Amino acid sequence: MGRKILRTALLALVLLGMQGFALAQVGKEVAEDLMHKCGMWAQLGSISNQMDTALLADAKRRGKPMSEQERQRLTVAIQTAYAPARLRSSALAGMQKSLDPALVDELSRWFNSPLGKTITALEEKSASTIEESGKLARRGAEAFTHASPARQELIKRIVQVSRAPEVAVDILIDAAIGIEQGIASTEPARVGPSFSEMSARLEKQRPQMLENYTGLITAEFTLTYASLNDAKLKRYAEFLSGEAGTRFTDITLRTFESTLSQAARDFGRGLTSAKDSSGA
Repeated sequence: MGRKILRTALLALVLLGMQGFALAQVGKEVAEDLMHKCGMWAQLGSISNQMDTALLADAKRRGKPMSEQERQRLTVAIQTAYAPARLRSSALAGMQKSLDPALVDELSRWFNSPLGKTITALEEKSASTIEESGKLARRGAEAFTHASPARQELIKRIVQVSRAPEVAVDILIDAAIGIEQGIASTEPARVGPSFSEMSARLEKQRPQMLENYTGLITAEFTLTYASLNDAKLKRYAEFLSGEAGTRFTDITLRTFESTLSQAARDFGRGLTSAKDSSGA
């Protein structure tokens, strides 16, 4: 009996140890430090301004200018749902939960290196620069055309391993559905296609959207990393392609996607509540 109890106790300790390993996560300070160093912190801080500018430009392009009251209502909804502190708090919780402690040392070495710091600064500058997408695409496409074949391959490799086009389309589809879900949560009698129908319709457009975003992001990356020589760009591509870079990219992209999906639902709810409170 004593030996059986001992075996049971040892098994329990082993299982507890396995569970502790599976649930291991980095501390809040470590996760936040990496968010700063990889540029995510700064990028999340610029989203509300980008959203505001993009939606106003879209209204103007469609020939539907907003009244001052509508403009203020939209701004309040955006600033609330996409508030930097709100997005950063949500992303920090996701990063802390998802980051593997075993990756931290290698990631810190990269982001603390001169090249890592330079690239983060370039990406933060690009994220904070607001430019009409058509103009950016034209400038970037022209720069890409004039780049050497070797550099073109490096840029295409970074676009591929970063998975930026695929995630951009995921975020766009999630946002479209999330906004409608947010609105529907405050307007139960709202009539329109079901969310599954919306999703199916958007999924049919995915190949075209993916092609469009691949071109746009290739142009954007061409401009963003223009000051890096080929050797440095190759080192960046190698980091992204390595185990730590690949896993960290996956974590950050999933965190961005979940954070912005929730913000889209909040934005949809905010549109309706702001409208009701304004009496418009």
